[in-house]
Formats: sequence, structure tokens, C-alpha cells
Amino acid sequence: MSLSALSKEAGLDPTSFNPSKRYGPKGRERWPSTETLARVLQVANLDTRGFAEILDAGAGHQADKTPTP
Repeated sequence: MSLSALSKEAGLDPTSFNPSKRYGPKGRERWPSTETLARVLQVANLDTRGFAEILDAGAGHQADKTPTP
């Protein structure tokens, strides 16, 4: 499922997770609220533990690509 479809299924704006929405008008980073995350996790049938496991797996994958000095 795409992020757009996931957002719509959760009752959110389909552009909620677009890169252009990740920064405020002055360039400050914007993060999804806990309510937004909870709604998306519910639609994705994930609990917070499952979400954390996905984040950990992604962090490990990124670490593998980080060049060593």
C-alpha cells in the first residue's frame, strides 16, 4: 500500500507524508503527531513494537551504507 493510500485509509490528507510537508515555512522540520502515527499504525495493523522493529531494521540497513572514514 502506498503512503497516499495508507493516509487516505486512516482518514488523513493523502499528501500527509509527502517530502514537501516535512518542513515548515521557515525550513524547520515537521514530524507527524502521535495521533497521526496511531491512525496509520491502526490501518496498517501494526502495534508500536512492530513499528519499532521496522525502524530498527531500517536503521541497520542505513548503517550498512554509511561509509567508514
